[in-house]
Amino acid sequence: MKSSISSYAILVSVIACFIINFSFDRFQKTKDVIKYDVVIYYEYLPLIFIYDDIRAEKHYGTEETKDCVIWTVPTPEGKSVIKMTMGLSILYSPFFFLAHLIAQTFGYPADGYSQPYTTLLLLSTIFYLLLGMYYLKKILQHYLFSDSTIAITILFLGIGTNILCYASQSAPMPHVYLFCLIAIFFYYTTQWNHTPTIKNSLLIGLTSGLISLIRPSDIIIVLLFALYGVTGLKDLRSRATFFRKNFFMIVLIIFSAFLVWLPQLIYWKIATGHFIYYSYNNERFYFTQPRIIEGLFSFRKGWLLYTPMMLFAFAGLFLLKDELKKIQTGIWLFILLNIYITFSWWCWWYGGAFGMRSMIDSYAIMALPLASTVNYFRNKKRLVRILFFSSAIFFVVLNIFQTYQYEKRILRYDGINRKLYFKIFGKTTYKPEYDELATQIDAREAVLGRNSIYEPSPVYPSFLSEDSVYIQSQSGRYLTLSSDENKIELLAENSRPGEKEIFVFKKLQNDLCAISAQNHMYISANLYKNGEIRAEEFSMLIWETFSLIKVDTNSFALKASNGKYISVSENSFQLIAKSDTIGDSEKFHLLKTK
Repeated sequence: MKSSISSYAILVSVIACFIINFSFDRFQKTKDVIKYDVVIYYEYLPLIFIYDDIRAEKHYGTEETKDCVIWTVPTPEGKSVIKMTMGLSILYSPFFFLAHLIAQTFGYPADGYSQPYTTLLLLSTIFYLLLGMYYLKKILQHYLFSDSTIAITILFLGIGTNILCYASQSAPMPHVYLFCLIAIFFYYTTQWNHTPTIKNSLLIGLTSGLISLIRPSDIIIVLLFALYGVTGLKDLRSRATFFRKNFFMIVLIIFSAFLVWLPQLIYWKIATGHFIYYSYNNERFYFTQPRIIEGLFSFRKGWLLYTPMMLFAFAGLFLLKDELKKIQTGIWLFILLNIYITFSWWCWWYGGAFGMRSMIDSYAIMALPLASTVNYFRNKKRLVRILFFSSAIFFVVLNIFQTYQYEKRILRYDGINRKLYFKIFGKTTYKPEYDELATQIDAREAVLGRNSIYEPSPVYPSFLSEDSVYIQSQSGRYLTLSSDENKIELLAENSRPGEKEIFVFKKLQNDLCAISAQNHMYISANLYKNGEIRAEEFSMLIWETFSLIKVDTNSFALKASNGKYISVSENSFQLIAKSDTIGDSEKFHLLKTK
């Protein structure tokens, strides 16, 4: 990059990420990097290139693979498939291969999870932030914004929004990578419409393919390509004519996007037997009940509450002029449709996060109206300028401070309400009372599209009986509490039951029951992980109860609240609520302990 104020603004954003990573010791905390959703986005690489186990048939978490974390979901045929698509693994891959070489050369465990791998993953996020900012700068230059306006816009985005958190403290989640790809896609969209060359066509196809391969719903970004230059109905005809004249280039775009998806289709065929496979099971969109108001403004996760800088971007939508008017229709449609789709997902708050992380993907597009707002106020009278920039600086400081609060657990990952928000505002020290003030969430209700997702389901007050028992499968093996994330699975063959195999079986009214394990937690069907049976809930709510189905004199079955019977997975011997019928894998026996 040539030396300019905007280049220094990019540098400041990158340095800020390094400062946060070093301040929070992120490069040393290896187990804090590949966790949560990153586990699933990343696991294609170690499974394929280290363990030669593309079908995920091996057992991980043993002494030899104790640091390996592999999360797959079961298919109806009992196979294992990775839930997320592989787009992010493709972007991780150069850093993965470099880390693997370093691990082998310098004596680190070459297992995909040791320090070289986690360090390079953190650096990959910063690299894609830098690349995305570079292309964002080129986009803003194309639309003739001054270098100082570009610099201010980049600073407002880089340190004044939650992209700062997800490029550092919460890296390597997918959002910075998507921000980068969308910036590249949009830059080459502008170039293609002036010069529809093979190079520009290939880059549009490859980036759109990667964007949709990371987050399929982001495919709506093609609206900006389709509606480029469209300001009214008359422009649609000229646009169609332009596409017909460049038919070969359109085919090239589609073909290159397909090539990006081809490895995913092959993987699905190998893992499931189908070229197209929906691996999210019962997770879905609820388009008739989008949670737009909560998603934008709620104390729980409101995008504009926790990232108020984007209010200026919304204001800028009404300030687009000159060349930007040619893409105004596409920008408006993309933003409105993106908000609608994003907040129609069953988990509209997108799990534990600082603010609304899912909206970061669109910041490369939102930067255009944000720059228009900056430009507008820079040309106003002094008092108006002071008020605008004072507000913006406050939003920057607030964003940095709340990123710190989030790392220190003062700002909770979820469950924030109005009272708690103002209780922690400006606080620098965590107190247990903050957790006590949080709203209790039973997100599993939301999977079913139920509206009452803010409060937990009713607690069942009393038990008809309680017994300490061993639970035996039809194969003769005993259920056990795994030390690996509190899973409930079968004990090894011919092993005798011990303390971890003792459960407290509690009968309720109406043929319901609850079961607690030796960690004193209730077992439940974890819908985040496709019905896996785990012992990880302190409270007994509806998802910690099961219908007790008597099969014959000596055996019974358990039906979870998702309507599925608990079944033993043939591959992993783990318990999963996935079966619609009762067979041998769904039958169990109770043996009272002495």
